[in-house]
Amino acid sequence: MPFTTLLLRGILSLLAIALVSGCASRVEPVWKPGPNEARLVELMAERLVLAQEVARTKYREGLPIRDGKRESASMKALVAKGRSMGLSSYTTSRFFKAQFAASRLYQTELISYWRAGGRVPPGPHLSLSNAIRPRLDAINDELLRLLAFSKGTARGEELATRAELYFEALRIPRVPALKSIAPIR
Repeated sequence: MPFTTLLLRGILSLLAIALVSGCASRVEPVWKPGPNEARLVELMAERLVLAQEVARTKYREGLPIRDGKRESASMKALVAKGRSMGLSSYTTSRFFKAQFAASRLYQTELISYWRAGGRVPPGPHLSLSNAIRPRLDAINDELLRLLAFSKGTARGEELATRAELYFEALRIPRVPALKSIAPIR
């Protein structure tokens, strides 16, 4: 057989093998929920998703984004709970300062967009005090429990990279996402 025929048959054979074995790269899930670190990241993202509701309510009611008094009281309570769970004040405050700042950044982005004429997503008007904050408090408590379980060591470049991909898949803007992820980097 001539060389070109052998070459063509070889190429066709390789193509057939590639098609049968699946030449497309296998798509791995962005995040495999289950381990405590995964749950920590899921809750961090859930907190930012809930920040959308906070922003919508604050926008509709004309409330300021920053609520220093509430944040200070929340931080004080979280640090006290963290200490009772064996976490240092530094670990707890560093983690939650980043979460609060990420939420404010996201709210600022959303409200600026709406003020510039962007469409405010439809939905029921939720009360900050009766509907949204209790959900945020529950997320914060669970985040604190997971931080205590890991003794504040749930961090590393691999975890942060996976978190970035997870936040991106949820369409959370990059700047608030990176702010939120900073303590686990």
